[in-house]
Amino acid sequence: MKKALNDSVLTLTLQEDLIATNVKGFKSNIDKYLHDEMGNIDEVIMDLSACENIDSVGVTFVVGVYKQVTNDAMGFRIKGSSEEIKQLFKLMKLDEFFDM
Repeated sequence: MKKALNDSVLTLTLQEDLIATNVKGFKSNIDKYLHDEMGNIDEVIMDLSACENIDSVGVTFVVGVYKQVTNDAMGFRIKGSSEEIKQLFKLMKLDEFFDM
């Protein structure tokens, strides 16, 4: 996962699929990045442009990050997701909670 802080926007670019075997590593990275940059961030963007697959654990992970970020009064959005991932989020009505 790559991180980029531009002004007060933290962009997290996932470089692997959002599946169960990768989520543990993503979670520890995000926790560290959010802790390190606390107070400097107004919005978190999760860039899924390199992500081809997502499973139920990956969806749960995204929801967890959304909750963590919004509980800390920051904005959250997804960018770069494939049409299939967008459709999955729409089917689960997650697009009602965060921008895609």
